[in-house]
Amino acid sequence: MRVRNISSLVWIALVCFLVIVMSVKGQMATAEDDPSNYVIQFEGKVARDDEVYLKDGRIYVSFKFLTHALGLNVNISLIQEEHVYHNYETQHNNKTVRVWGNDEHGYQLQTRPLVQKGRPYNTEMSEPTFISKPKSDNCRWAQSKCYSPFVNKGTLYVPLREIAMVFDLNVNIQHTDKLTVVDLQSMVK
Repeated sequence: MRVRNISSLVWIALVCFLVIVMSVKGQMATAEDDPSNYVIQFEGKVARDDEVYLKDGRIYVSFKFLTHALGLNVNISLIQEEHVYHNYETQHNNKTVRVWGNDEHGYQLQTRPLVQKGRPYNTEMSEPTFISKPKSDNCRWAQSKCYSPFVNKGTLYVPLREIAMVFDLNVNIQHTDKLTVVDLQSMVK
């Protein structure tokens, strides 16, 4: 009888271990979490697996893929302030589209009218979430609670929903047995 109890405990421990190993940032890894199960297309151009990223049930797409598919030029620069920030900027439909930030403080997605400069004219489409202790100015970037742009393995990913609004794109999602097809179509002709 005692041997059965021990073996049951071993099985329970093994199952718990497998659940922990299979979890990814608090979520179970499933077939849907595999970017190869997603096809993102825009006017005949299809994103490769490494241009699609899935995070907490949200779809992210490579900024480079989308801007190239739209035929946009992107200016990339470094901004030296208190910290060094990466700045990706392009123009689309009479507005400046900007993704800027760094790995330490997160990235922001902003737009503003072409002829305007500076903060008062920026529209924050997606920005990092910060956590601070009460009555403290000491904040840290809450990466796990954040759905803003980010860099992974040298690729800048932007949230699909927000970047589609920025670039005036309709998003049609079709689910099949094995694939999720995301078809992006320009609302501006």
